[in-house]
Amino acid sequence: MFSPFGSINQTQSDWRAEPALRGTYSILSSCLTTFVLCVLTAVHLHLPEHNRAHTHKWRKLEWLLIGLFAPEMVAWKAFEQHREARALCRLMRQAFG
Repeated sequence: MFSPFGSINQTQSDWRAEPALRGTYSILSSCLTTFVLCVLTAVHLHLPEHNRAHTHKWRKLEWLLIGLFAPEMVAWKAFEQHREARALCRLMRQAFG
């Protein structure tokens, strides 16, 4: 009889060993590494203040964690910054012609 959720007498385990096959650990670690690198390249912070480069690294790490666990917050922050930049551009055009 067909069972959509598998049979009770499964002989295979869900975790695969590394040496014989591409194991579960290698698949998960490569996915996680790719995800972290994608978030790191997607997050562009402002330039750090003079003589404060060490705080820039911590901010980058903070935004990396936010991007990993709540990517919509990164997108919302980018949207807010874009909106602020457009408003500032309008203000500068009015002031300086």
